Amino acid sequence: MFISFKHTELDGSETKDFHIANEVYQFLTAKGICVFFSNESFKTMGVSVYKQKIDDILDIVKVLIVIGTSREHLEAKWVRYEWDSFCSDILDGIKIDGKIFNYIDGMSLSELPRSLRRCQSFERNETSLEQLGQYVFSALGKSYTTIQTKPQSKYSLIGYNDIKQKEWNFAEMVSTLMDIVYSTLDIDDTSSILDANNSIEIMERSSDTWRILLGPNNQIIGHWFFVSLYDKEFELLKSGRLKEDSISYKNINYLDMPGHYKGYFCQIDILKEYRNARTLQL
Repeated sequence: MFISFKHTELDGSETKDFHIANEVYQFLTAKGICVFFSNESFKTMGVSVYKQKIDDILDIVKVLIVIGTSREHLEAKWVRYEWDSFCSDILDGIKIDGKIFNYIDGMSLSELPRSLRRCQSFERNETSLEQLGQYVFSALGKSYTTIQTKPQSKYSLIGYNDIKQKEWNFAEMVSTLMDIVYSTLDIDDTSSILDANNSIEIMERSSDTWRILLGPNNQIIGHWFFVSLYDKEFELLKSGRLKEDSISYKNINYLDMPGHYKGYFCQIDILKEYRNARTLQL
């Protein structure tokens, strides 16, 4: 499914819509739903590329959730393009089972654009996410269940949003992580490998391609991270001549957009004392 929302204000600050969209994203992904949650940085790739990628994704998804805190935000260029084109596909019979749901806050139903008024709407409150989840699951032909609290594990994985919620110092976290990376690499010269400063930029830009492994007392004990390979490295890989120190921050391919890439390189680092079946499985 796809979440449509206005990401930034004119001054570049994040909108309330973005934070609400993130709530919806976290809630539904926790229930196992595959959700496309777009990032404003995609738009820096150019209008034609962005439009093509969005079209490709909208062709696949069955459900569109439109986040709105004002009529103005719903009428924003890309937001309107997303819900208007999806609505047209439904009316034209291209998406026979397609569904659009409105998730609004601080605005009335009468303020919705006319095409969205005919869609099921949810006003944000304490129970609205559960209600929205039930409708989404029904539209996808799935049985809805409430989230079950799992017992605390000795080990856990966290991502970028978890780190932001914990209000950790991101630079310090990355520095700790790089210390683990350097301690596990079996090479003498680490000059070509990512340093902490470059890692910060890459990890923020590629927030969906890594996870941090936590051990007892929330100690960082490892991570996994994957990137796509450019043509040169891919050809070396196919011929069996690609070495670990041939891959550095200078030649990795950012996975800014969803899709299929030529080849992948995955790195897993775990402190020696924590290497076991459980941590490797995570």
